[in-house]
Amino acid sequence: MYSFIKHADLFISHPVKSFIPDAIPPSKLLLMPASTDLCDGLNKGLTQATRSVYWAAINQIGWEQGGGVIDFWGRCYITQVARFDPSKGIPDVLKSYLHLRRLMENHQILHSKIPQLLITGVSSVDDPDGDRVYVETMEMLDRSEFRVYRQDIAVVRLPPEDRLLNAVTGGARVSLQLSLREGKCIIP
Repeated sequence: MYSFIKHADLFISHPVKSFIPDAIPPSKLLLMPASTDLCDGLNKGLTQATRSVYWAAINQIGWEQGGGVIDFWGRCYITQVARFDPSKGIPDVLKSYLHLRRLMENHQILHSKIPQLLITGVSSVDDPDGDRVYVETMEMLDRSEFRVYRQDIAVVRLPPEDRLLNAVTGGARVSLQLSLREGKCIIP
């Protein structure tokens, strides 16, 4: 590979040692951790009408998967957008939501003011556990303690469409990120 790129000014890599060919000299190496592309559809402004179209698409996908739907238009919601991976803390999100619901009900908060929960994400090539974690999440929701709240929880595997994720995060009252193993740079 180096013979094709040796004339480039820089080799830009994710900061993972195994991603960097040994032939790359340090003077041509630039490390760039996971970042946000400001030109990406994930970061573009959406009108309420456009967001509404994407919300309908998300609900259609959730209904087809059997993961549930969210009343995007009538109630607020909390979301976690992450791969279905053991390190993303999905069981903790569900347990926290259960705790929140019980607290809000104990304080006699109107049902219409209680947030829903949307757990969503896309699959990735480095996501060998995605199917298993999705199934485990759905099984957790079948437990008796979650059944009473199940109509307010949606678990949806989305296609890799940045505008769908934009609609999810842009409309959420709260966005969670509970990754348990992120932010480690392993380059010496």
